[in-house]
Amino acid sequence: MDELIKRFYGKHPDKPDEKKTRVIKRSDSISVVHGDVNKILVEYFVSTDRMHCGIFTIPANSRGERTPPHEGDEFYYVLKGEGVLSVEDEQFYRISESESGYLPAGSNHYWLNFSDKKLEVLFVLAPEM
Repeated sequence: MDELIKRFYGKHPDKPDEKKTRVIKRSDSISVVHGDVNKILVEYFVSTDRMHCGIFTIPANSRGERTPPHEGDEFYYVLKGEGVLSVEDEQFYRISESESGYLPAGSNHYWLNFSDKKLEVLFVLAPEM
């Protein structure tokens, strides 16, 4: 795991014992570039001991790298563009703007963007509780 992620993972915007209700602006997010070859921008808004939430952006005519299986379930909502979610290299789901999806824990997956516009996706990941 990237050193920057280790510093904030599970404790942004607050440490677990200091959590409070708050409004989080996009300017408060922590931006990280994920991937060795196919780099995607991930903006983390919340990363606590119980959930992680943010937006990832896949450039036009590109793809994200295979994501290792997560311990928790994931929810997606496409903010801009359209893409394809590949699960276990066997199932392919086309998902468009204003549509959402669910991915059970433990699924190998990656995103593809075949369009000439960026794909922007809101995600919520619930770590195993």
